[in-house]
Amino acid sequence: MSDPYSILGVAPNATNDEVKSAYRKLAKKYHPDVNKDPGAESKFKEVTKAYEDILNPPPSPPQQDYSGGFDPWDFLRQQSHHRSLNTPVSISVSLTMKEAFIEVIKTINFTRSVFCQVCDGKGGIGPVNACTKCMGSGQNKITMQQGFFFFEQILGPCQVCSGRGSVFTTPCNSCGSSGCKNKEESFTMKIPKGSLFKTTMINDLGNHIDKGQKPGALIVEINLIQEPGINIDREYNIYIDKHIDPIAALTGFETKLSHPDGTSLNLKLKNKISNGYVHKVSKRGLPKSESEYGDLNIRFLYNIPEDLSEEEIKMLESYVESRRKRELL
Repeated sequence: MSDPYSILGVAPNATNDEVKSAYRKLAKKYHPDVNKDPGAESKFKEVTKAYEDILNPPPSPPQQDYSGGFDPWDFLRQQSHHRSLNTPVSISVSLTMKEAFIEVIKTINFTRSVFCQVCDGKGGIGPVNACTKCMGSGQNKITMQQGFFFFEQILGPCQVCSGRGSVFTTPCNSCGSSGCKNKEESFTMKIPKGSLFKTTMINDLGNHIDKGQKPGALIVEINLIQEPGINIDREYNIYIDKHIDPIAALTGFETKLSHPDGTSLNLKLKNKISNGYVHKVSKRGLPKSESEYGDLNIRFLYNIPEDLSEEEIKMLESYVESRRKRELL
């Protein structure tokens, strides 16, 4: 069995805060919405399980009652609950380019699974019998043979008993005997400037299927709505193109640029600006925090004018003739 502490990269005596911090970093790195690598999803599930196993350690195995009161199904039912059903819920909140530069308040809507209020999360009423499908283990298992050896593979919770290891004689009609239902949640969340591409964990707003344990966490990822003509990187740098008159590029010019944050940026450039030249404006990129910013990178591209007047054409012809006489053409 994998060591959950090794998976999260923390010491066995790490505090809960250290465990949570390590999990946030790994969850952000491997979340399938962010990381498209083939193994990212399985790695995300692995670190999530490690996080759950540390904060919700499995109960001690029941002691056998040699006086005759030992129920052999009790141990199997205990084993099926080692992994908490109260898993985290991950959602994504997207900001516009202008919103990324300020503090905003967003209404967050999401769905989580909670225990059924009608049956108190039990899935039914009346006498309880061990599930004959999973033999009380609560797991959907298949047995495979390879040579002389047999291997068991767990495919998830038992579909008959929903992982509880037992079934009721009278199933709950409200939840379809699953013991849980989907619940729509909504709340307002303040998103500070500098939250872009970061993850926030909110305790107790994740799945709450197991009434006897603490609810899971809600993981909120802050992403950006991409706008045409504006590119960004993970270092919070912005890249945009600015088309300029080639003659103005030779002589130098002043111009205004509409910044993605909604303001106007005055630019004064010297002469001899080549086609494709990139001008960097420090600390005018996306905010990394309340006080740190990436850079704004402006690539100047020549825009050949198509509306030249007769006077402008004569001036340009005079320029070309002058260059020819100097044998520079």
